Amino acid sequence: MITASHKKRWVIFFRIYASWHLRRLFHDVRYHVLDNDIDTAKESPGRAHKGSILVVSNHFSFWDGFIHMLFVHKIFKKNIFIMMLEEQLKKHPFLRYGGCFSVDRGKRDVAESLRYSCKILENPANALLIFPQGEVESLYTNDFSFMKGAGYIMDHSAACRVWMNVNLINYYSLKKPVLNIYLKRYHGESGLLQESFNLFARECRQKESPKITGKKLL
Repeated sequence: MITASHKKRWVIFFRIYASWHLRRLFHDVRYHVLDNDIDTAKESPGRAHKGSILVVSNHFSFWDGFIHMLFVHKIFKKNIFIMMLEEQLKKHPFLRYGGCFSVDRGKRDVAESLRYSCKILENPANALLIFPQGEVESLYTNDFSFMKGAGYIMDHSAACRVWMNVNLINYYSLKKPVLNIYLKRYHGESGLLQESFNLFARECRQKESPKITGKKLL
């Protein structure tokens, strides 16, 4: 597998690039925290969240990693690590300097990638992003099917906090779309993650409003 190798100047570059490019792609970028947990509700951007974080997200575009690099830094104040397919990371090897590492599905070294993921989450300063459906899928996907890796990581990283994330776009009456980032803390067992994520995704779609709502990220 290809491991991540954070380099400060590259991390800063990716954050600046992500901010610049997302401003070009979207009219606005907003985030919505859907959570009734009292401790979570007290946390806000600008304050470091205690403990490592596992972010489970939908994968709908090439820009997903850049979206997450930005909001994980601004909201959670963590060093982000992103699991991506080895064939893609080989095409863009510089991404490892921003926290990307590889997984090669169907081969024996997938176990190595999963162990590496758990090692990342031992550090409370880290956040790990995974796309458990394993490939880019339409924004209009109703039911996501998860691969087994997400459950393994959860079961072997008991100290981390798990956050579900669904990103949606809405044009409203604008020339460029608004990106809506939805977040919700997951408190359940690993075996129920897929079902819970699908319920959350439906909740997010129902939250989409004809008016721009949520807190501004950019």
